[in-house]
Amino acid sequence: MYFLINLLMTMFLFISSALAYENYNECKQFKKKLFESSNLSDLENSPIQKRIYFGIDFDFESEGNIFIKKKHPHAFQDDWDDEKLIERDIESEYLSELNGVAVSKINEESFNKELEKDKLTFKVEGNKKLYKLKKREFEQVDVGFQPNVTNISKIDSKSSSFHVSFEIQTIWSDKRFSQIAKEVYKEGNKKDKYKPENSKKEDFSYYCILDDLFFKKLSYPVPDIFPLKFSNNINLQNKVKYKFLYYPPSDCGESDCTPEEKINGKIAFVKFNYYEGVFDNEFDFSKFPFDKQNLTLKFKTYQHDDSISMPYFNQIGLDNLNSNLLDSNSPEWTFNDYNIYYAHTHNNEDDLRYPYLEVDFEIDRLSNYYVFKVMLPIVFLLLISWSVFWINPKDLESRVTVSIVCLLSLIAYNFVIDNDLPKLGYLTFMDRFILISYIFSGIPTIQTIITRYLFDNDKIELSKLFDRNSKMFVPPSYFFAILMTFIDYGINPFIA
Repeated sequence: MYFLINLLMTMFLFISSALAYENYNECKQFKKKLFESSNLSDLENSPIQKRIYFGIDFDFESEGNIFIKKKHPHAFQDDWDDEKLIERDIESEYLSELNGVAVSKINEESFNKELEKDKLTFKVEGNKKLYKLKKREFEQVDVGFQPNVTNISKIDSKSSSFHVSFEIQTIWSDKRFSQIAKEVYKEGNKKDKYKPENSKKEDFSYYCILDDLFFKKLSYPVPDIFPLKFSNNINLQNKVKYKFLYYPPSDCGESDCTPEEKINGKIAFVKFNYYEGVFDNEFDFSKFPFDKQNLTLKFKTYQHDDSISMPYFNQIGLDNLNSNLLDSNSPEWTFNDYNIYYAHTHNNEDDLRYPYLEVDFEIDRLSNYYVFKVMLPIVFLLLISWSVFWINPKDLESRVTVSIVCLLSLIAYNFVIDNDLPKLGYLTFMDRFILISYIFSGIPTIQTIITRYLFDNDKIELSKLFDRNSKMFVPPSYFFAILMTFIDYGINPFIA
């Protein structure tokens, strides 16, 4: 089913209004026939498909790499009698064994053969428990997700959020519309004045623009996908629109249509939602300003009844994400890659775990600003403060003035950093860098007091020795402490 709807959407991109029938309003006829139908009450329920499988979608990456992509909430409902089953232990995990065979010995062909069997057992990495499943019929609403992120901006570290403009295309199929859609198609073919006489070829496709009112009149529960942890800045509800697509049986290949579609043709609905607003995000600032972050966009399916929606990523949506990544730019961040996930969340109402969609953009902070405008000036201030080691111990006022002014300047830099980050319960790399700099900026003041004390007590040689040792050990100790901080935080200072 996923392949079929992906194929429909790919074909739709190349369809123009020129494929509509001449002298025949197919959309008007489609609506007319639909509302005159005696089966309208049947459309008040969600477009449920029945699928026979194990309730789990596995993804074969390569030999030795098979993981659980997503699972139906009822996957283990009838096949598991172990009260210790914790489903989140297997979600998004890699398999170690499939039907008693180590995954390292399974190629794609043998993997597909294993999925053709009626029973399946598997183990996941880091878990010795054997999971057992039987192939059976599952009821679900297959909902395609086709995102198009047009702009990511205002990545705000302090508020842990980012601004996004994007479109969601929600795609689903409903065979209950097929018969009427086919009747319209056949009538359109008969009335097409450009169709050659005696031609048996009937390959015209058509689509219709729909709206919310159309579905409200049908009391039709439209499948939906909406963003989580998202705040709308602009009401774009008036831009929501729908398309209905029909492709005749002649478009079916040997294996890309069900037996019913080879008779009535293929259909798909597409809902277009537009959003502009702010996603809340979790940032890890421990390596700031050399940090890498994930901008996470989460999307959840919604049904208006008790049916279960199973979302899947549409291929065109993945292509969109790839092009969006290439076009993304920010004065503070570099966009490196994106990842897509199926995650699961617990529903307290029915005590089941439901799949949702997650899109992550991997970004690197451009640290040059902090290196050249914060860190290097701090180091330069420290070098100035250490210059007191070369000032005669009897010049107390000069030594204290230099060291105190440098310390106060360093404190001012701390306020600059505080404006960029939220109040955290842990030390970032920059926090530790500044803290160490504080200590080594305060050492000259303490050293000056001790040196002057020795000088005033006629221990001139000892005070000079103290200065010489400070020159030799304080600067190297500081740079060693900073180097250890880089190592401790796992940061390579030589890689941009």
